[in-house]
Amino acid sequence: QGFRLLEGYYTPLKPETLPDGEYALYSETLNLRLETTPDGLRLWDPAAETYLLTPAEEAEARRQAEAEITRLQDLLAQYKAPDK
Repeated sequence: QGFRLLEGYYTPLKPETLPDGEYALYSETLNLRLETTPDGLRLWDPAAETYLLTPAEEAEARRQAEAEITRLQDLLAQYKAPDK
């Protein structure tokens, strides 16, 4: 359950029931929705219409991006190398 500070008092937020039976609470401060999912809690960004990455997903995305940078640097080095 969540609460919102309203006129000096904490008032409970009513969770929204999602079509799949999970629940969500909207944060006006963060402009994000906290949702229960089969995998745990997730933050949904309604503006981007996507979930924020979990730490594991972010680490994997970073690993893939760094591998792509290395691949492109190697490719660029091949074009810069003098012909023998």
